[in-house]
Amino acid sequence: MNLAAFTVNGFRSIANTQRLPIGPRVTTLIGPNNEGKSNILRALVTALQTIPRFGRTMQNVDRLRKEPELDNKLKIRNRPSSREGYDWERDFPISGQTEDEDAYTHMIIEFEPTKRERNTLSSIMGAPLKGNLYFDIRFGRSETELHLLNLQSGTILPEKTLRSICRLVGHSVDCQYIPSVRTAESAREIVEQIVQRELSALEEKRVYRSALAQISRIQRPVLNELSKSVTATLREFLPGVKRVRLKVSAEERSFALRRACNIIVDDGAETELKEKGDGVQSLAALSLMRHAAMLGAGKKSIVLAIDEPETHLHSKALHQLRSVFQEIANKHQVILTTHNPIFVNRDKIATNIVVSQNKATPAQSIEEIRQSLGVRPTDNLRQAEIALVVEGEDDRIALSALLAAYSKSIKAALASGILAVDPLHGSGNLSHKLSLLRNTALCSAFVFVDNDKAGQESAAKAIAEGLLLKGDIKYAMCRGKDESELEDFYLQSSYEAAIDKHFAVKLVKPLMRGRKKWSDRVAECFQASGQNWDDASKAASKGFVAAAVAAAPKSALNPATRKPFDALVTVLEEKLAALGTQER
Repeated sequence: MNLAAFTVNGFRSIANTQRLPIGPRVTTLIGPNNEGKSNILRALVTALQTIPRFGRTMQNVDRLRKEPELDNKLKIRNRPSSREGYDWERDFPISGQTEDEDAYTHMIIEFEPTKRERNTLSSIMGAPLKGNLYFDIRFGRSETELHLLNLQSGTILPEKTLRSICRLVGHSVDCQYIPSVRTAESAREIVEQIVQRELSALEEKRVYRSALAQISRIQRPVLNELSKSVTATLREFLPGVKRVRLKVSAEERSFALRRACNIIVDDGAETELKEKGDGVQSLAALSLMRHAAMLGAGKKSIVLAIDEPETHLHSKALHQLRSVFQEIANKHQVILTTHNPIFVNRDKIATNIVVSQNKATPAQSIEEIRQSLGVRPTDNLRQAEIALVVEGEDDRIALSALLAAYSKSIKAALASGILAVDPLHGSGNLSHKLSLLRNTALCSAFVFVDNDKAGQESAAKAIAEGLLLKGDIKYAMCRGKDESELEDFYLQSSYEAAIDKHFAVKLVKPLMRGRKKWSDRVAECFQASGQNWDDASKAASKGFVAAAVAAAPKSALNPATRKPFDALVTVLEEKLAALGTQER
């Protein structure tokens, strides 16, 4: 069962929201600080944690009365003392508390059941469930009311049936909340819970119970002596005291053994986690909270709600964390708040919820997200939603012409600015460029680099740093060559006249054959013609070749080597098509 959408009115600073769609993978609440992101996330967590309460048989569940206005509703009393529960005085907007003491916080939460869950729900209800499952929840000063929506007209469900539906949701979905404040103490509490759960199983073993009994016998003389000492001390001030006895119960002894632990981190030197920096503590606590959630989930679907994951973390850790969230999202839903562009969902614009002035709406465009986060892309990327990253300016010139010549959709995207070809000016700049695209341009990047040592090493580095997925890069590979580059895709006849004109160098066929990449083969031709070959000559040659290709792109490609180019066209067309089908 997946969470499908959420609406909240009157929770802390949030006056109202539109229907906020929750994606099946990652949903991101974005915006500047103090705009209400954390309050929306907290409201969602409150709703998700409240529904299972209605499924329990408790003394504080009011009997469903038969008045018409209470059809298909349940009520429970609030638990304001609970840190996770709803507290009207804390959670209802303060400005409205003096105006109307009967005012309430209103939330609508929508679930999309699986086919099996839909059949189970239909069986419980005695009628088929059409569409999604909707809960209307109203949190008042002293009680919370749940109303089941989207039922067939005239359908009235008894209290027992309503509670069964809530119980099914509780068994199917588990919400795990990770707050923005994550310290070593937070991590220790999580570890203690895990240790306690695992060690408690040992208490069923005879050898463990025997060891506890032995500890008790060893402790008894010490406790007896301490009892005498304390008795004598108290009698000095309280003559009526006859005896003081110190006792550690078997339950307390077992509990102490289950919970007492420290976290020692060895990152070159063993150190207690509490002595590490804020960033390490935050990341450790976050990872352990996530681990505990997954460990206890069983077969449930998890909604992992994370408040500002970027807190105290440096950029490399953020990229790694983003990859972790994407991995989790393969099986569970992730909802997070952030004002860091790294966590923006570029492939599904509508799963970014823009929070501004305590109101929230699904994003309509990348530009809206940029404005919300205050990022300013360069002019060539201002309208871009996809950036094709290439090695140099000559690659940009040639590929722009070739792509436009061989694909109508790519040509239109280049003309409108939705697709931009952005040069690296050196493959070693790949990681830096990808960071800029993600943080300042909010573009979805696809990379095309030469299949040589420099290109492969820069790609491997970007992948290791979490900046690039293996599926988002292609190489200028040519079959039968140890290394190759974009110029290996071109027919020699398309550019050899330009080389001869500017350098008086003949590109003789015997030297232009072989397993070496284009630059190395041309270098041999230069040397055979008595011409110097250096970085300047290489750059100029590539520029003249790019100009020749751009002038006649339809006749430039070599049929024997162009397959990687065709693959690049296909993947870019697919990405552009996906943009056109996004939920808006």
